[in-house]
Amino acid sequence: MIGILIVLIFSSSLAYSTQLPPLPFKKLQLPLQTVGPDSNAFDLKGNGPYTSVADGRVLKYQGPNIGFIDFATTSHLRDINLILQSGDTRGRFFKYNIRTKQVTSLLSELSGPAGVALSLDGSYVLITKIIAST
Repeated sequence: MIGILIVLIFSSSLAYSTQLPPLPFKKLQLPLQTVGPDSNAFDLKGNGPYTSVADGRVLKYQGPNIGFIDFATTSHLRDINLILQSGDTRGRFFKYNIRTKQVTSLLSELSGPAGVALSLDGSYVLITKIIAST
């Protein structure tokens, strides 16, 4: 499967317009035999985009002449079967207070965390887990 990452290019002048024209976009071709992208990010310096792909690699875009290169890989133990069989419940969910710089553990004994989402008003958090614990 060929993966394609679509990047929207925003113009700062569009931010002040009341009627926005259609946004231009550019398709960035991922390497052949790549399944993904799974997620995308830019770093604090505006470099990237970075994208993770299904086999655990993180790719970084180096411009139109080079394209995507391998930037990082995850553990060779990234195997769902090993995770399911391990019964590992050492995962924790933390809260960080930016004013006091204090970290508080809100949940412990998590196994197989798969994602976190904060409600729009900040009143609750949803945590998905791959492995249910009793």
